[in-house]
Amino acid sequence: MTKLAKLQYAGAALLILGCVFLVTFHTSKTIPGNEAVLPHISSYTTHYIGVVGSATPLEDRSVANIRRYTQRVSFSVLGKTQEGEWETGNPSVSLNTGQKVLVGVESGDEGESYAILDVYRLPKLYIVFFLFLLVIFLVAGRSSFPSFAGLGFSIIILEYLLVPGLFSQHPYAFVLITAGILVSIGTVLAHGITKVTILAATAAASAFCVAALLSWGVIYLLGLDGSGLEESVMLQSLTGLSSLRAVFFASVVIGTLGVLDDAVITQVESVKQVWKSKPEILKVELYRAGMHVGKQHIAALINTLLLAYASGALPLLMMLYSTNLPWWVVLNSPLVIEEIVRTVIGTSAIILSIPLATYFAAWYFSKKIA
Repeated sequence: MTKLAKLQYAGAALLILGCVFLVTFHTSKTIPGNEAVLPHISSYTTHYIGVVGSATPLEDRSVANIRRYTQRVSFSVLGKTQEGEWETGNPSVSLNTGQKVLVGVESGDEGESYAILDVYRLPKLYIVFFLFLLVIFLVAGRSSFPSFAGLGFSIIILEYLLVPGLFSQHPYAFVLITAGILVSIGTVLAHGITKVTILAATAAASAFCVAALLSWGVIYLLGLDGSGLEESVMLQSLTGLSSLRAVFFASVVIGTLGVLDDAVITQVESVKQVWKSKPEILKVELYRAGMHVGKQHIAALINTLLLAYASGALPLLMMLYSTNLPWWVVLNSPLVIEEIVRTVIGTSAIILSIPLATYFAAWYFSKKIA
């Protein structure tokens, strides 16, 4: 049996075990609180698309530091003309005649009431997403088709496996199963079944296991329960979720997978190119040559990951900057610590994945064992 075949059988075995676990334990078909609404999005249970007939100019009703602008609007929905008020905190977001809006409908003792909830943005979002796919296709050509398949597969797995699994009685197991499927099948779909992808998936899976254990230990060491963000608290209040810690654990470890995929694929391909240029190279020399490239890759990816997390937490950083609290009080806050943990775990996964990917690639491609 070849080295490649052994890796394939090992990955298949892990996938089969995960599927058996899924069928055996995932018996919950409903999610607690699935009839709840999200106050920040809509407090209505019925929604339609309406069209603005006329609108008055925005009226400034700001109070102190709270910006508030309103305008009277007439709109048509379900063949009826309704009157309502549009409120926004941004004066540049005003409603105009013919514009489509999201309308909430609620039935009461006095009949149905209609309210404009938001601007209807989905058609423009579809255009943005189409342009995104078009740019990928123009740059990568036919090679982009596997990446489209990998993207779609990842979305489906996250939506229909990970999210329901977090509501089950075994949320941590579902996080690990999801990660295993994304690392194995997702990588193959995105890059094809090649020696490089199998070696990369093996290295990514190894690094992920260490990162998951490290994440688990850090979360318990720091006493984090996942309630640092307002959205997490809202999730628990709306759904009755028993533990937010599993959700935070999932956000940390799943967030490392995308960076791992990029790191290990690039690293294995680099080692392969070094080997192709000098097939007689020893394994130790091949490893050292690969790590020379890998160290530069680590530095670039760490900075990229830090900037990615910092940009996502930019409103939080600005809010903390505007307070008069001592720096150590701010640093002790779960809001800050949870972001630090995400960055540290993601960075650690990258650092571990590079030497692992280099070793597996050097082991496979080398013709001689030092």
